[in-house]
Amino acid sequence: SSGHPAEWPLRPGEHTIFKVFYVSHDSQDLKIFSYIARDGPDNTFKCYVFKAKKKSQALRVVRTMGQAFEVVHKLQKQKESNKAKKEKSTDCDSALIPLL
Repeated sequence: SSGHPAEWPLRPGEHTIFKVFYVSHDSQDLKIFSYIARDGPDNTFKCYVFKAKKKSQALRVVRTMGQAFEVVHKLQKQKESNKAKKEKSTDCDSALIPLL
């Protein structure tokens, strides 16, 4: 038994960070946190809300997901930069005339 009610469709962490678009905690009850993610075959946005046993757990989840967003953003920027550099070098290569 996972300790989760049977009606819960998932537990936190069952979405990849690439599908999560927003994460936050409830300012009125710091044990509550939520995130919005694309889900299902139609990729629709859904909001998932959870209540941790301790405030520190919920805040740690929100902070960790925020850090993961930063890493993903940096990787995406690096990937785009590398792609742009590759496209520039490919453009230059195709402009060269081979010597026979």
